Amino acid sequence: MAHPIQVVFVLFRGRPVRGRLSPLAWKRRMLWDCAERNDVVRLWADQLATTPRAWLRRHGLAALLGALPGNRRPRVTILVEGAKHARRLASLLPHWDGCDLSSVGSGAAPAEALVGTPSNGVITTIMYKYRFGFSADILVRATGHRGRLGFDPQKAGGDAAPGPTLLKDIADETDARGRADTEVRRREYAEQGLSVLTVATP
Repeated sequence: MAHPIQVVFVLFRGRPVRGRLSPLAWKRRMLWDCAERNDVVRLWADQLATTPRAWLRRHGLAALLGALPGNRRPRVTILVEGAKHARRLASLLPHWDGCDLSSVGSGAAPAEALVGTPSNGVITTIMYKYRFGFSADILVRATGHRGRLGFDPQKAGGDAAPGPTLLKDIADETDARGRADTEVRRREYAEQGLSVLTVATP
């Protein structure tokens, strides 16, 4: 039985940067190259891949346990904006696979990974998702910034489904730009009919 997609925002407050940054420079500094934020993504993603039920209970989200697969570990995917960020996270998650369009020819989705070890989950880029899609029970959205993901709120999980059961996003509370982008994503989820919850930073 499919469950409606649940969105869980986890608060993140990093160190603000002084001075004005262009949108691209801001994303590089505050999202892609932020060691503290990347470590948080690593920690949460690995916990959701290996001990998802414990993570949900610890954060008061036990009501979501029924949406997880009962007979296997959930499939977890980290979504990033570009290959550079994917590789940075892959260096922190040696037991995860990664895929992006840099190794894609004109054929089907490639099997090769950024790190070729037994996989706890997959790290993939937005462009890879748009071209090939993916199947995941839990999606960890590390992109920040803005932009709809376009999931059907009434379908989740399973090999043929267009979206996850649980979508974990990061509420970037470091500065005004991060807060504004987070609010846009929150509004977009609500407009799609997705249920949105918020938990504090662990």
